Amino acid sequence: MTWRLFIARVRGDETLGQFEADVETATRYIGKAGELSAKIEIPNEDVARRLLTCVGSEASLSMYLAQGDLIWWGGLLDKDSISSDGGKLTVTLAGATFEGYLDRREARRNQYESIADQFVWARGMVIEATGTPDSDIGLTIPDSGLSGVKRQLSFKDEDSTKWGAMLATMANRADGFDWVIDVTGTPWERQRTLILAYPSLARPNGYTIPAAAVRSYTETRDRTAGATSWRIRGEAPEGSSGTDVPAPMSDVFDATDILAAGGLRTDKTVTRQGMSIKANLDADAAHLRDTMNGSTRLLDVTCDLEAIDPGILGAYVRVRLVDLMHPALEDGTPTLDQVRRCIGYTIKPAKRGEKDTAQLLFEEPTDAEEG
Repeated sequence: MTWRLFIARVRGDETLGQFEADVETATRYIGKAGELSAKIEIPNEDVARRLLTCVGSEASLSMYLAQGDLIWWGGLLDKDSISSDGGKLTVTLAGATFEGYLDRREARRNQYESIADQFVWARGMVIEATGTPDSDIGLTIPDSGLSGVKRQLSFKDEDSTKWGAMLATMANRADGFDWVIDVTGTPWERQRTLILAYPSLARPNGYTIPAAAVRSYTETRDRTAGATSWRIRGEAPEGSSGTDVPAPMSDVFDATDILAAGGLRTDKTVTRQGMSIKANLDADAAHLRDTMNGSTRLLDVTCDLEAIDPGILGAYVRVRLVDLMHPALEDGTPTLDQVRRCIGYTIKPAKRGEKDTAQLLFEEPTDAEEG
């Protein structure tokens, strides 16, 4: 099917035009920005005029990648370039999903040490980043809902910390949360919504990719991603005087089971700005010890696009593989039979005559249920 790129004004969300596009890459993730790069050929004066109407002004623009009535990607247009090759004109457009806008806004004020539910902080960060007329990206932000987890937060104007960086740091802490900006509706009538989910975004199960729809997979074990000994460095409390006040430190948390099994000792210390309570530092260090205590196992599967839809981001998918590295048992049961949560995807448009595919990125596995 044809991929179409809808271009709109960010403020007011007025659609300016739609164009057939040759998509080079389109990615989405939970809790961080994805990217899009696409090319639009200019075969005649009509397309040139319509495209110039879209990109020829200084107004900030958004892009939405759609196939049929499904929106697979939405975000900001960051760069456009015109190129000519033998008289063939092409416009290349590139941008980042709406999550990336939070990394372009600075916290230009002081926040003295306070404690509140982490969802209260998260909503406040997004509101401050997008809550003025000239920063309005059209988000619907939930005005209620708590995670039940309280956080200490402080920051300084002079640090010029980005709202997106603070949000990501809080979300990735022990007992943290997932967040994503969903783009739903149709390509003509779009809604952008901030989703906060504790402990994680777990959309309805039920995705099963038929074996015939799987085109390829890669299973990676990274033994350098974690460490077997962790500690957290905090920040001296507000009101501390003198330059010799030491930063508070957590205890050292060792992955004793990994070390006992023959793993090497590897050390990592992480800094948490705005944290000074030792119990919180210890909790974060213990969390890293438990979740990043050695190698990580990542799986990505490339499948036919028609086997999924955009709602797969955050959903659980049953993965069953049989091959020489994962031989079946005597009764035919796959040795790799797991339920994994999709934490990102990359659209891979097909060449002429082939099917579109999607590369799905999964987090660490959980055991599949029987049946």
